Amino acid sequence: MNNYAEELNGLKNRSGSRNEVTTPDPARNTADQTYREVLEQAFRALPDDERNALWLSVYRGLSHREIGEALDTPVGTVKSRIRRAMVRLTKHIAPKHDHATRDGGPA
Repeated sequence: MNNYAEELNGLKNRSGSRNEVTTPDPARNTADQTYREVLEQAFRALPDDERNALWLSVYRGLSHREIGEALDTPVGTVKSRIRRAMVRLTKHIAPKHDHATRDGGPA
């Protein structure tokens, strides 16, 4: 299994669909980059157990049962860790996202 940090760095460099035709928007690109940086900072600040459970769920697509097996953790604990991680991320990102939206960034 790859390190989540390596995969996260790969995601930062990935763009939209290959078939998607877009006109570059420097303001949007800057706002997107800022949002990714805030998200990455918040993700890295999560406690290890929450970060690992969330990573396996979101980026690996594992079910709660599969995460429990991979981490040798009860399913209920896995669910709680993912929930706590999502709450922490939301609390960390929401104020920064609201500020960017008011300043003309993406909604």
